[in-house]
Amino acid sequence: MELTDAQIEKYERDGLLVVGGLFTGPEIALLRDEAAVVGTPQRKTPGANVYEKKSGKIRQAYASEQDSEAWNLAYRLPRILEPVQQFLGEQVYLWHSRIIFKLAHVGEQWQWHQDFTSWHMDGAARGGVHDMISVMVLLDDTTSENGPVRFVPGSHLEEGAQEGGVLDWHYDFETTAYPVHTTLDEHIERMSAKRPIVECTGPAGTVVFFTAKTVHSSTDNLSSRDRRIMYLVYNRLDNMPSTMETQRPDVVTPYYLNDNRVALEMSDEDAFAGLVEQRGLAARVSAAF
Repeated sequence: MELTDAQIEKYERDGLLVVGGLFTGPEIALLRDEAAVVGTPQRKTPGANVYEKKSGKIRQAYASEQDSEAWNLAYRLPRILEPVQQFLGEQVYLWHSRIIFKLAHVGEQWQWHQDFTSWHMDGAARGGVHDMISVMVLLDDTTSENGPVRFVPGSHLEEGAQEGGVLDWHYDFETTAYPVHTTLDEHIERMSAKRPIVECTGPAGTVVFFTAKTVHSSTDNLSSRDRRIMYLVYNRLDNMPSTMETQRPDVVTPYYLNDNRVALEMSDEDAFAGLVEQRGLAARVSAAF
């Protein structure tokens, strides 16, 4: 999939771009089926999972591509990787992948933050619009009620005084099971006064591309519906850290950084479609409506 000039300009201006309908219902059903297995201690690499602080339910599952053929194909599909290469160039690798589970009634918040605050501490030198990119695939229909991701448009253009050019932050170990470099409230208030906060809602299969410095957050999921997302991060090869060491004071899983750091090649759309067909997911999704 090739993005238009207008889409690229919007991404560079807003720090995010929403594209609808990149995955079909049966394809999303395949990824959800795999997530249901990866998000348990029965996966091959259970140490890659992180659990909620209050409920003990699954919060994140890193490196899902290691345990799932479907997920290994999905992050390299042309519909994802081609736009990534438009932004970053052809020499890109997977920085990390994770499934973010925000389960009904128990899914906890993500505080306001810039991802690059952490990734700079992991060794990435640059976090500009053409250096690193996050891709978020909605695995569930997402509304204001089930804890959608929220963005501050244009926040990636704010040049912060902290190392890496990020905004002032506080390392929050207490609020959730996953420590977060939270952006200070004063910056959120100042930036959101310029441009309103945007909630990322939409049907399952919607894809969001956003920069490493775009400030974002999400609220608790107090609804009766899960809100899960496929979260993929790509980095330029020439922005690769020289070592796998990090300056973060606490790392909850050793799988948070991908150690297979080679330039990515496209996966086969037909192979992905074949998995959907083998499992009879088109018929199952059709029968559900």
